[in-house]
Amino acid sequence: MVVGVFVILILVSQRDPFFMPTDLENWIEDVNNLQVCLQHSWLAGCSKISKLAIGYLANSALLQPMRGPYGIADAGVAVLQTAALCLPILAFIATSRRLRHGLVLSGLYLLLLLLSPIPTFYIPSGSLEVQSGAFFGMAILLGLQKLRQPERPLHWFSNLFVLAACLYKDPNAITFSASVLLAWILSTASWPRLRQLAVLWGPGLIGAMVISPLWNLFRYHSLLPMGYVEEATLNRPSLSQALFSLWGLFLSPNGGFVVFWGAAFGLLILVKL
Repeated sequence: MVVGVFVILILVSQRDPFFMPTDLENWIEDVNNLQVCLQHSWLAGCSKISKLAIGYLANSALLQPMRGPYGIADAGVAVLQTAALCLPILAFIATSRRLRHGLVLSGLYLLLLLLSPIPTFYIPSGSLEVQSGAFFGMAILLGLQKLRQPERPLHWFSNLFVLAACLYKDPNAITFSASVLLAWILSTASWPRLRQLAVLWGPGLIGAMVISPLWNLFRYHSLLPMGYVEEATLNRPSLSQALFSLWGLFLSPNGGFVVFWGAAFGLLILVKL
């Protein structure tokens, strides 16, 4: 079943995407630029690496060799993105108490996925929000399954996936932490449950909060992602433009904080996190 899903998504993703795959050109050479920096002096910084977070570096290491003699880096991106989207299917089957339940959940997940713009819009592009989102989904899924099945060591995997997800953007760890705390407050607000949540995701979140600033320190001699900070200083919107952007940040149906995270909030509250 997983192989079939993999093939279907790859085929669907082969249409010309509307989303411009410019991000791939921005980070595909990161691993080579890192090697150049390390050959000189790592104390000198490495601003040649893209402004993107360290999660993109791992993809660069995997895909850059495909670029030269093979010229199939674009296909490699599609394979990695699709593989990430297939992870929840494996998790449904592996963690469900009955195989039939796992297959039903996998089928529903696949249907929703194919009805979304993700396959044709993002999979062939170099924008790795697909991977980050899939890893967040895995972290939440495995964490909730750990609460239902405390005898299974699923917290190791939930921490691993939340760490991986948070390494794609610097604010991810803070956003996820705030989301979990808000869902906890609106549901149980129980101190024993909070300790359980700390076990599920705490080490991974702490790891991300350490690794990302250190990566920035290596590149820019600053704990902040200066590539984004400097870019932000180039645009000084008016008050009305800033308020409109703030509205979009929270309420945009395409990625606003309230709408985009609303489903995850609702899920965590419904299961009485």
